[in-house]
Amino acid sequence: MLKLIIVILLFILVTMLLLNIFNNNANTKSNENIVILVLICILSLALAYEELEITKYLKDQIKAKSYPKYKNYPASKILSWDKSCEQNNDKRCYNMGAVYFENKEYKKAFKYWSKAKGANRTYSSLGYLYLNGWGVKKDIKKAYELFEKSCGLNEGEGCHNLTTMILNDKTKDINLPYLRKLHKKGCELGVKISCKNLKWLHYHNLGAKSFYGVDGEKNLPRAFRYYKKGYELNESISCQGVASMYWSGKGGKKDEKKAFSFYQKACDLNDSKSCNNLGYFYLKGIGVQQDIDKSVELYTNLCDKNNTNSCHWAGIAWLYKENQSQAKKFFAKACSLGMKTDCPH
Repeated sequence: MLKLIIVILLFILVTMLLLNIFNNNANTKSNENIVILVLICILSLALAYEELEITKYLKDQIKAKSYPKYKNYPASKILSWDKSCEQNNDKRCYNMGAVYFENKEYKKAFKYWSKAKGANRTYSSLGYLYLNGWGVKKDIKKAYELFEKSCGLNEGEGCHNLTTMILNDKTKDINLPYLRKLHKKGCELGVKISCKNLKWLHYHNLGAKSFYGVDGEKNLPRAFRYYKKGYELNESISCQGVASMYWSGKGGKKDEKKAFSFYQKACDLNDSKSCNNLGYFYLKGIGVQQDIDKSVELYTNLCDKNNTNSCHWAGIAWLYKENQSQAKKFFAKACSLGMKTDCPH
């Protein structure tokens, strides 16, 4: 509308100028006709321009109504994003992709995100589409590459998505140092779940997931490998995991001597459960020469720390030594700690 006002003002100005010229020269009928013709031409141009503006406005209104709803943004705002995207504004192209993704129009989301290569989260968002096969053919390898690129650009979401893919890949063992590095980076970039996952990310937890079939796949050989790696890093619970697998024979050949050795290592690393099991091995002579005194020593140390099960087994160890009074002492403590079976009847 402002442009139309300017054109009309120019029209009036030119009219006054022409009238002034002809008044100063000759006031003939021919000159008047020329003036009228010029004025008609200018006015026609102004009207034509305004008609184009009105047509464009109406087209924009029609186009705006075709957009799906997105949060609380008005259609006019979405229209402005689309126009900016046409001018290669990466951020606005990403916004348009988000509009269509939110409304599950994944092909259009893919189209806009593919144009928004310079915007934050673009590679991670494209990777998500490839990972799920939404709006594009499913391509796990491509998704991994995009998440990796996103993480390399310091996008926390990309780092998190990459760790999720690694954890869900059942075809190969996890490179824990690399995975921890990704979680740490995601955490530093503000992804809270990465901070949370970083706390439990140890080989013994990975081993336990494979051992017990968490997430649907029980893989004992893989569990054993994870426990062994944790043992090499002095993870006490991983040592316990290796020992228990050697003792039970799950995931490999039963080997009581190796089980004893790994329980000893775990006990040295202050794993109370392993110390308790070590006491049992000494008591029964499993994987080592029977040594009841050593068994009593281990169980007593744990009982002094209010380990209920160890108090119970200390009592049994004293029975092996045929010392009823000492046995009753430890059974009484086990009872006081909640082991009802050791309470007098």
